Amino acid sequence: MEKTLYDGMMSVEAILPWAYTTDSTQPDSVSTPQLNSELGNIGLGLKGVLWEDGKNFWTAGLLAEIPTADDRRRTTGSRSLNEEVWHFTPYLAFLLQPTEKLYVQGFGGARLSHRDTREIGGSNRNLNSPDLFTLDIGTGYRLHENSEGLIRAVTPTVELHYTSSSDAVDQGLPYYRALGGVDFLTLTAGSTVQVRDNTTVTAGFAFPLRTNHFSDGDDFIGPTDRQFDWSFMLQVNLFRL
Repeated sequence: MEKTLYDGMMSVEAILPWAYTTDSTQPDSVSTPQLNSELGNIGLGLKGVLWEDGKNFWTAGLLAEIPTADDRRRTTGSRSLNEEVWHFTPYLAFLLQPTEKLYVQGFGGARLSHRDTREIGGSNRNLNSPDLFTLDIGTGYRLHENSEGLIRAVTPTVELHYTSSSDAVDQGLPYYRALGGVDFLTLTAGSTVQVRDNTTVTAGFAFPLRTNHFSDGDDFIGPTDRQFDWSFMLQVNLFRL
């Protein structure tokens, strides 16, 4: 949820992430991670316009992630990973509109952790929670535009997303340590459809472009930079006019 302030020059937002993903509780030895519905870290954000001329915009913001996700635990033994780590993401973004139908947008940011993850049980050590640096560039073109009717606009888009870690990932498991630093590059393509005046529907596919992996002799341990084969995303925005 997002609320604009000061005639749209600033906004505050709240993010409630909920996903069917890797279960926070796993057996000690498992070849395929168990899945479950999980609540992630709730996010609170503030952003504002630094400069604009009516068509082009530069903005900056800060997102704080509250550690509301479950700690990761093992079903046997007393070992768990304490996830009471706050994350802060400052970022800078831009929107350029060379023509009435063409736009280019992008952002750069850094996801910073206030401390390392702590292991409870086992060796009771601190595990590295590397900072992440992100860059994004995208472009879109408004193919269809109409001031009346059900479908008001159709805008295909294509984006490149790059994420790199400041250090090697270490979450206490051999295959995590093998991953080392992450270096993701993802291509996303889709389209946004504006429905009447108060709704947009965005659908798209994402494909990882890097395939670097780690192997130990004949044993494949990776992948590092290819965490999935493809993904489909659907997003619906409702605007209160």
